[in-house]
Amino acid sequence: MEKARSLFLAANPQDTERLNLDKEVREITAKIRASEYRDSLELISVWAVRPDDLLQSLNSYKPQIVHFSGHGSAIGEIVLADSAGKAKPVSATALKKLFMALKDNIQLVILNACYSKIQAEAIAEVIDCTIGMNDQIGDEAAIIFVASFYGAIGFGRSIQEAFDQGVTALLLEGIPEEHIPELILKKDVDPYSIFLVVNSNTDRSVAISELPIRDLNQTIVLKVETGDITTFKADVIGLKYAQALFGADEAVVEVLGISEDELAGLLSRKGSNHLLSGRGKVSATSVLFINVGELFDFDYEQIRKFSADTLRILANKAPNARHLAMTIHGVGHGLDETESFRAQIAGFFDAIEAKQYPTSLKQITIVEFHPQRSQLLRFALQQAVPNGTITVSKRDIRSSRNNLDRSVQIVTAGRESREKPHIFVAIPPDEQMADVFYYGILRPVNAAGYLCEKIDTQAFTGDIFERVKQRIETAALVIAELTGGNSNVSLELGYALGRGQSVILLAQNNDKTPFDIRGQRCILYSSIRQLEESLTKALDGLTGTS
Repeated sequence: MEKARSLFLAANPQDTERLNLDKEVREITAKIRASEYRDSLELISVWAVRPDDLLQSLNSYKPQIVHFSGHGSAIGEIVLADSAGKAKPVSATALKKLFMALKDNIQLVILNACYSKIQAEAIAEVIDCTIGMNDQIGDEAAIIFVASFYGAIGFGRSIQEAFDQGVTALLLEGIPEEHIPELILKKDVDPYSIFLVVNSNTDRSVAISELPIRDLNQTIVLKVETGDITTFKADVIGLKYAQALFGADEAVVEVLGISEDELAGLLSRKGSNHLLSGRGKVSATSVLFINVGELFDFDYEQIRKFSADTLRILANKAPNARHLAMTIHGVGHGLDETESFRAQIAGFFDAIEAKQYPTSLKQITIVEFHPQRSQLLRFALQQAVPNGTITVSKRDIRSSRNNLDRSVQIVTAGRESREKPHIFVAIPPDEQMADVFYYGILRPVNAAGYLCEKIDTQAFTGDIFERVKQRIETAALVIAELTGGNSNVSLELGYALGRGQSVILLAQNNDKTPFDIRGQRCILYSSIRQLEESLTKALDGLTGTS
């Protein structure tokens, strides 16, 4: 078995902030020792590195990996030590010249230092693969990333797969710095075909189609986070434009400081799109808007198409995007939130299967402001995509499509959603009713096999009330929460009764209902748990398909 050598060059001059470099070496060593090919990867460390030590060490050890860990400056320098132990900056030009003169067997350079992308880009003109940081990076993030990288190398992974695992380790630890490491490549270099540690029966130049499948997987993490989309850090935010601004779309446009008329001018027809700079006003680097047509035509099937279109457009406009953030759609205009979410996730699968997505993509996050809804979506994600990832096999590299494993929920969401029976819920659209809806109503309705639809609009006018009428008319049942005597609920209930719809009424025990409910099926409750149990029993005789 061939042996790969990594030269770890550490510098933390006396007049610079203390770094945990000894911990970094310990963590890397532990990962190597725990790997399959631990005897084939050697780590050599040199400390308090001075400029002259670079030449001496490269000449002496002739490594395949050169790993610098220490400080970097915002103007593209790494910081070594001088003869007195004080800071000695070294320019990107000097580093490039160094590797031109002493590249030997070097296949990878790791610059585990802040702002080192500048140096990495210069070195990549000479060395096949270079890893640098595009911003400041914390000690913990730097150590977790690089230790996971070495662990993957020790298991025989390619440089690209090892890099991906390092980024994934940051995501799994919940450290929001996964966008900082970057893999910079020399022209025409394929990082999937470079293996620093290989089995003795494996040729380093073997064709990618002949490599073991375990070495050829790309993992895209799916997550749900509670937060504000305007302050959530990502490469791109993906948003809809539905001939007007709603919810998160409106919030982002307001923070960006552009007018609705200006946005409408950029998105003049359905299907048009525009990628805007985050302008330093939202935390994401860019914001993608797509015109999806009228809001009430934006159903489950269109949501699935919208999320697929988002990845397809980014493949061309932001091919290096690694982290996409989006919000859930369909909330408040008559769609089941769980089914809408599944349709959105299904669209991601569609685009990735069709190979129409940014190939650098590592994570897609659905950002939701409301904690109750976030909890619901996390549960839905666990059911639909149990491992929380989309895995792409590079075995399919020469195929026109990727072959992805999908659950039944992902296969049917959006495509068959309108064929699924639904229950319409009339409930006051205020925060005080959030727990009642999510825990007392939604769970038993979905558990009984029904989509749970409601419309959260304060004023019923025009197309909105037409939408309400249509969803009530086609519902298997209408549930009306009468607590507080909300006028919209009364209007919805009156229409349902006038149409002869089956109705279940809900009211809190201590509340005066606005009219006589005798003769109607009614659940009076004093706790949400009691409501959930009573409604579950009431729905027991109904049948549906989930």
